[in-house]
Amino acid sequence: MANQKYQGYEVYIDGLLLPFAPPSIEMSIGANNETATLLNNAEINILKNPKLTEISFEARIPQEQYPFAHKLVPAKTYLDKFESLIVNKRVFKLVVVRTLGSKKLFGTSMDVTLENYDITEDAEEGFDLLVKLEFKKYVPFGTNFKNYNKKRKRTI
Repeated sequence: MANQKYQGYEVYIDGLLLPFAPPSIEMSIGANNETATLLNNAEINILKNPKLTEISFEARIPQEQYPFAHKLVPAKTYLDKFESLIVNKRVFKLVVVRTLGSKKLFGTSMDVTLENYDITEDAEEGFDLLVKLEFKKYVPFGTNFKNYNKKRKRTI
């Protein structure tokens, strides 16, 4: 394994690469089903569309270059990005690339919104920031309009 190329995760938030892969990524994918009781007291499950996927992880944002980290980007760049995504109500891509050596395992690319982020500064972490990020899948929606004003031939 020592001769193996880079392996691990790359996480992009709106195109901005995190300096480290988070130690864990949680994805919550839940059903939105309902149960009902019939007149005979039998219970049934009414299947509905799933809930929106929720993703959360903690990102370490360093203030100095580590040999095992991606290129150092100022912490303010990340903090400004996170604030902008929430304040401007932006939908963006969250991309997770998983690799093992030169082999790409599988990836995740999802339109999401940033729902919440918490910044922790802890003396035990030096000058690094720990940012807990929570995302929710975005599904576009809207009203479909149909044009019914087409001329129709009348039949008598």
